[in-house]
Amino acid sequence: MNELEEKINLYKIISEQILSMITNNKYKDINSKLDERQDIINGINEIDKDSFIEKYNELGMLEIDNEIKGILNEQLAIVKKELYEYRLTKQVNTMYSNSNREKINIFNKKV
Repeated sequence: MNELEEKINLYKIISEQILSMITNNKYKDINSKLDERQDIINGINEIDKDSFIEKYNELGMLEIDNEIKGILNEQLAIVKKELYEYRLTKQVNTMYSNSNREKINIFNKKV
């Protein structure tokens, strides 16, 4: 097995590990795995890029990467929704406390 095939196989293994981590909600080590994958891509020289892309498509790694992207986008949408709901709840609570403060101040005013 030549060096390019080793890199491609390592890339595939790391991609599958990332997918496994995401599906098992183990987000702690994903950054390091993504960095490892990026290092593999950066380590491929211009001559081998065409061969890498060809093997990438042959091994079906595009589907794995698309699945990773889809799951991460779903998780991102969920987090965005939770943040929006939290912000809305916080805003409503602030408005409620401000309105109660104004009602209390009515009795403190001189008539």
